[in-house]
Formats: sequence, structure tokens, C-alpha cells
Amino acid sequence: MNLASNFFSIKTLGLAMLLCAIGSPALAEVLPAPEHPGHHNIAANSAEEHAAAASHHKDTAEYYHALGLHHASLAREHAKLGHHKLAEHHEKLAKLYEAIAEEHAATAKTHEHHPVDK
Repeated sequence: MNLASNFFSIKTLGLAMLLCAIGSPALAEVLPAPEHPGHHNIAANSAEEHAAAASHHKDTAEYYHALGLHHASLAREHAKLGHHKLAEHHEKLAKLYEAIAEEHAATAKTHEHHPVDK
């Protein structure tokens, strides 16, 4: 590593640390992104499998609802900072994730009320 690249690395690290220090208070009200509950792709053929699928879809709906709240909080913070394009972007994502949450909640209800042949 030569002197120029070493200087660039130190300068980049310093800039990154400065941005973190400056950006931290500005993003203090941003909700953390949730952890995804995982994917399942198994056919539900019994009452137990439908119950498990309903539970999974409820968890997934909660995840996407939380993700929508996360993006809505990002949109508010960007709007406060005058970053209007980023605010619009996060508002669109918040609406998208809320719609996905509603679909998973509806699918959970379908599994809960699905008749099973005995």
C-alpha cells in the first residue's frame, strides 16, 4: 500500500466517522428495521398445517407492518431534513409494505377458516 492510498483510506474512514456522528442525532427517531420471519413454501393439507400457515402469515404480516412503520419514520426524518425525494421514496415504500402486510393478514384468515376434509 503506497502513501497516497493509505491517506485516502484514513481520509475515507474519518469522513465515514464524521457522517455517523453528524447523522446519528438526525436519525434518532427512525424505527429500526424488523427481522424477517423466514419463508415457508409447504402445502397446507391438514388442520395443523393450516394453523401453522396462518401463524406464519400473521408473523409475516407483522413484519411487513413494522417495515412499513420503519419506512414511514424514515420518510418523516428525511422530510424534516429537507430531503423531499428521499421522503417521497420512503413514503411509497411504507404504503407498499402496508399493502403487503394486509395481504398476508388476509391469507392468515383464509388459512384459519379453511375447511379440512377428514
